[in-house]
Amino acid sequence: MKNWLIILMGLLTLGGCVSNPDVVRKGDFEFRFEESGVVITGYTSTKKTVVIPRYIWIRSTAHDVVGIADRAFANLGLEQVSFEEIDSSYWRIRIIGEQAFYGNNLVNLTLPSSLILIESKAFANNQLTAVSCNVEVIAEDAYANNPGLTSVPIGQSTRQKLQQEEYARQQPVLQVERQAEQERLADIYRKAGNSFGNLRNTAWSYGANLGGSRHTINERLDFGDGNYILQRTSTEGTRWNPYTGTFRVNGDTVFFLSSEGEYNTGTIIGNALTINDAAWTWNKNGTFHRIQ
Repeated sequence: MKNWLIILMGLLTLGGCVSNPDVVRKGDFEFRFEESGVVITGYTSTKKTVVIPRYIWIRSTAHDVVGIADRAFANLGLEQVSFEEIDSSYWRIRIIGEQAFYGNNLVNLTLPSSLILIESKAFANNQLTAVSCNVEVIAEDAYANNPGLTSVPIGQSTRQKLQQEEYARQQPVLQVERQAEQERLADIYRKAGNSFGNLRNTAWSYGANLGGSRHTINERLDFGDGNYILQRTSTEGTRWNPYTGTFRVNGDTVFFLSSEGEYNTGTIIGNALTINDAAWTWNKNGTFHRIQ
């Protein structure tokens, strides 16, 4: 079994030398003192409904509950466990130890958001059907042997890892799709020949946060004889290097080829031009740009 105190010290820097190694009893709870607060180590009542206090009063001083020790509430036939003031932002509890609530009859569970670690088999062998939590690290078997729990909670770190793995898996597929789209646009661009259409210069403005303050960005797309230049300035005087390239027109579609070799498209509707890939400009809304 892991040393619970070492985990608390190593992960949270909440621990330190135990100021009083003796177990203390207050009401229905047994606990020990740590520098950062108290760790509940046991439960002495026969009541099947438990409310975990946010703090324990000792001699007119409130001591934050910072953890629940290994097997503190194991095999007691508990039917309900709740945490006092569950919505309170003042909770300091960080860790629930190994098998802390093992072998009870818990059905529903809502945990404080202050938790960052739920240890191995902490809620195993219960009757859980629903768990609400937002915890950084959850042991894989923390909720083992709860047949009615169809959706097992995972820690934020595990969730982020899974998201990163999924992103990595998708990248080769997305790259193939992007390459295919670029090749398709290149073929249409070549077939358009010297069709430049009758495009007038286009300008638009939008707000953006730059350097912590709100700025108005002005963009202007000037069309020449098969060439374009996209210029960007702010009302505060900032000027960016222009984007340049060539274009072709096929019906109501404009095909752009940037000087960096990237193809993009735009659509003409009436007297408005929409650049289809909004990321190509700084306008993230993809709104229509009025043709001047």
